[in-house]
Amino acid sequence: MFVESLILSTIVGKIRGGKIKNIGSLKIKGWYLFLLGFLLEYSSIYIEKLTDNKLSFFIREYFSYIQFLVIILFILGFILNLRNKGILIMFIGSLFNFIAILLNDGKMPVSMEALKYSSLIKDIDMLKTGITLTHQIATNSTRFYFFTDILPIPAPYPLPKVISVGDIIIALGVFILIQKIMLSGKRKDSILDFTYGICKL
Repeated sequence: MFVESLILSTIVGKIRGGKIKNIGSLKIKGWYLFLLGFLLEYSSIYIEKLTDNKLSFFIREYFSYIQFLVIILFILGFILNLRNKGILIMFIGSLFNFIAILLNDGKMPVSMEALKYSSLIKDIDMLKTGITLTHQIATNSTRFYFFTDILPIPAPYPLPKVISVGDIIIALGVFILIQKIMLSGKRKDSILDFTYGICKL
């Protein structure tokens, strides 16, 4: 949902007269914390998936701890940017996801019914094997079930998936963040043009 929200917000921002180049001026405090978190998580997944050695075994055994460290990095990054409304909303959505992950042994539970509704049968088979580091099938013992991946997005959506309430909130935060930065100079320009018109008269 992150990418879709980013694209949609950029299109809407452009229609509203915003400037895409403004996105390049977005300043995020502690951006390196987010980068480090992403690199740590995805490099671990990549190494575990493509290798079969002591390091991959270590990752499989202790990935829940790696996930915990990633979450801490993300939380620290969000805390540094809470004055930004869009990022604050993203933080709230991320907290929902973090709670679901941390209280379910470091893996995000996914509703089997939602997967079936989205026709993601291969994903069900993969999750049943337990080889996926980041997700697991939701069960009756799943904690905070309403924070987990329970919302199906089936075809004709081009990328069928199952998402969480937190994912929707994060997408909303991304949308607001991009709108604000793209339209940041528009109001000021309008005021200046109006003032110029008065002076001219």
